[in-house]
Amino acid sequence: MFATLRAARDARLMATDKYMLSDYPIGEADLVAVRAYRAALRDLPEQHGAPWDGGGDATPWPIMPEV
Repeated sequence: MFATLRAARDARLMATDKYMLSDYPIGEADLVAVRAYRAALRDLPEQHGAPWDGGGDATPWPIMPEV
């Protein structure tokens, strides 16, 4: 189940990769929020209770900031 959780987490990380490009038009406050979101995603498999349901509805996904 950890592999499934990590695959779901990796998909969410890839969806935010564009914000990390140096030429992407994003404000500093939004960039800080996206970085915090990505850090929370990276830390998710280490949280107590992981892998929950392998990345499904029972997984406590962090909230993607509106950018």
